[in-house]
Amino acid sequence: MVAPRNICQMSSWKTHGITITLALVALVGFLHILQLNTHVGSTGAAERRGPPKGPLIHVCLCSDDRDLRPTAVAIRSAAVSAAEPERLVFHFITTPEFADTARQLFREHVPGVRIEVHHNAKLDAQLSGLISWRKSSKSRRVLASHFNFAPFYLDLYLNEESRGGKKFSTQRLIYLDTDTLILGDLAELHDMDLKGHSCAAVPYCLQRMEDYVNFEVLNELGFENVYDPKACIANRGLLIIDVPTWKQKNITGKIEDWMTRYRNAERDLWLGGMSQPPWLLAMNGDYMELGEEWNCNSLGRDTMSMWESVTLRKNGYDHKALRGLGVKFGPYGSISPYVVTCSINAKLLHYNGEMKPWVADRLRRQSPACSLPRSVDHKWTWQKTVRVYCDDITFVSCSELWSLFISQRAVGALKDLDSEWVEEERRWLDQRREDREKAEKERKDKEKKAKEDQEKKDAEKKEDKDKDKDKDKKKDKDKDKKKDKKKEPEKVDSQADAKADAGPTPKEAETKDTKVEEAPKAAPPEKEKEVAAAPKEEAKPPPSEVPQKPEEKKKAKSKDKEKTKEKEKKDKAKKPKEKEVKKDKDKDKDKDKKDKEEKERKQREKDEREKKDKEEQENLQEGDGDAADEGDAEDDAGGDGNDGSGSDEEQ
Repeated sequence: MVAPRNICQMSSWKTHGITITLALVALVGFLHILQLNTHVGSTGAAERRGPPKGPLIHVCLCSDDRDLRPTAVAIRSAAVSAAEPERLVFHFITTPEFADTARQLFREHVPGVRIEVHHNAKLDAQLSGLISWRKSSKSRRVLASHFNFAPFYLDLYLNEESRGGKKFSTQRLIYLDTDTLILGDLAELHDMDLKGHSCAAVPYCLQRMEDYVNFEVLNELGFENVYDPKACIANRGLLIIDVPTWKQKNITGKIEDWMTRYRNAERDLWLGGMSQPPWLLAMNGDYMELGEEWNCNSLGRDTMSMWESVTLRKNGYDHKALRGLGVKFGPYGSISPYVVTCSINAKLLHYNGEMKPWVADRLRRQSPACSLPRSVDHKWTWQKTVRVYCDDITFVSCSELWSLFISQRAVGALKDLDSEWVEEERRWLDQRREDREKAEKERKDKEKKAKEDQEKKDAEKKEDKDKDKDKDKKKDKDKDKKKDKKKEPEKVDSQADAKADAGPTPKEAETKDTKVEEAPKAAPPEKEKEVAAAPKEEAKPPPSEVPQKPEEKKKAKSKDKEKTKEKEKKDKAKKPKEKEVKKDKDKDKDKDKKDKEEKERKQREKDEREKKDKEEQENLQEGDGDAADEGDAEDDAGGDGNDGSGSDEEQ
């Protein structure tokens, strides 16, 4: 078996780093692969040359993906980077249907490495029942796979029934995401003291707890002031588990409790992740922190956020340096592609994100730029050197760095075309579903808006009608008032005339008679004799003939003046009303006159048209003689009669 090309191997330890020389790239790497152990259930083909010098290091990877390229790179890179590769035992957890195929492919294309394949259908079903995915959580659907939660159940998977009754037992487990590349010795992690913690991980302070967890929902569940929203998260791409302490603290049970709370909550308890948030909540900071060199992440991300780019600029990357890397700025301070600076001293590279190296050719976008690790030497296809402060830093393609650890033959054999197209088809179906939902929502919104607009128009029309009705009522009232005012002076005058014609009423005549017939006042006793002696006077004339005194005349004149003034006032009040009535009548007459003239004009035009049509028809039908003339005459007579009646009706 020919050793894969471009595999780097360490030659010696240097304080905290490993120096690899180009001369040992192929030779030493191949020798290390040949020295790896083979045991029952192992896919390694080479024979063991001696017992391992220390306890076995159990490394676990989980995936239901049939594309084994990322898993093969993670395993191979860990093997060639180990000082004692014979201590490494890799455990690959997958589906029962794919287990045998995976064993065969690993045996053929990752030789010299001990790899055990595990599966547990019952545990898979149990995990699937706990997981619930929500579109509103903004997490990718692929993260809802139960193999994304398998790292919390490693001990159970490694003790599955397929081991033939042999019980698996170990104090320490190392978990790796399949999208990782190992440049350090995993024995360093296996042999470290966790100081009573159940696990060890790398903190990542560019993201905080509040970026994952909805603290409003958390407080509603009764966990107020239990968690710090500003606390750094820990990345689960690399996880060192102390098995006894993990079980003692019931970490898996706590994770399941949070998964149940998420499923039962009315609102999303966490956003942007599936397995990471429940693990963070279960740990609540109770883990041992590893150095950031053990999880240099974001090598699969396409864009740096504004805050990440600010950190980059503060570390000395000016405009010239970023232009040298071909970086493009987004509208809100983001930059693309992602610039990875931690890879220069990294012991583990984490390709988390959409821009996975094994799908980069499909995406057709520029790969993230990685600062060249000191432990790797190679002739690169894409390489840029920029000055940061006083140092020159070389960057290479993160995808090309990953491809160093897999041969072209293995790429072709381990790639699963069916799953690749299944992923594409799933994406297309999801996109179609989203487009349909969007179109349906837009349609409903349009209908709702149209309905609201129609209701608004109807309400406005109704309001206008009501206003018109009110105006009409007001006009009618005003007309009635005008009519009443017109009638009032006429009524007064008619009443006065009737009264004058009728003469005084019986009551008034009676009062006059009583006044006339009143007896004269009795004369005083001294004058009785004179009255008796005086001759009888003639009968008094009627009051109208009785001469009036000057004072009475004045009073009568003043009364007559007042009456004449009142009459003049009434006449004055009557004149403008009569003028208004006359104006209205004149207007109506003018209007009727205009209407009549307009009708006559239309009638004349009509007659002229008919006459013209008749003349043209006569010219065209000269040979038809009298019959045609008679028909025309009848038609003309009928038309004139109809038009005349119509005009009369209109008039």
